[in-house]
Amino acid sequence: MDNKKKKSKSSNEDEILEILAKAELSTSQTLFLDEDSELISEDEIKKLIPNDADNPNDKYNIYYKGIQKLLKMLLPKGKENKEYTDLVREEVNTFLTRGKRKKNGVRGADARMGYYTDMEKAFKILSECVVSKATMIDVYNSFRDINKEMEANENSETNSNEE
Repeated sequence: MDNKKKKSKSSNEDEILEILAKAELSTSQTLFLDEDSELISEDEIKKLIPNDADNPNDKYNIYYKGIQKLLKMLLPKGKENKEYTDLVREEVNTFLTRGKRKKNGVRGADARMGYYTDMEKAFKILSECVVSKATMIDVYNSFRDINKEMEANENSETNSNEE
C-alpha cells in the first residue's frame, strides 16, 4: 500500500509539473489573418499598453513652463486681483481635471497629473490668448465654455445610461 501512495503522489506531482510547464509555453501572441489573408502574429498584452504613456518630464514642462507661465503673462498681478485670477485658474484647473470642481476647498483631482492631451489643448488655448492679447474675461470664457460643454456631454451620457 505504501508503494501505491508513492506512485499516486508522484503522478500527482508529475501532473502538476506538466500543467505548470504548459503554462510557461503559453504567450500573449495571437495569430490571425489580415485583409490580405496574410498570417500575422500580434502581442495581445502590448495592445493593452497605450502608446502615449505619460512622460513625467513632459508633463512637468508643459504644466509649469507652459501653462503656468502663460497664465502669469495673461493674469494681472497683485492681491487686489487675486479673486479674479483665482476664478480663471479654477476654470483652467477644472478643464485639466476633466470637470472636477472644488467643493469645500477640495477638488479631488490634481491638474498637474491630468491627461497630457488636455494639457496640450490648454496650452494651445492660452497661447492663442497671448497672441491675440485676450483679456482675463476672454481666457475665463474660453475655459468656461469648454467645461460647460464637457459637463453637458457627461450629463447626457449619464441620462442615456440610466434609461
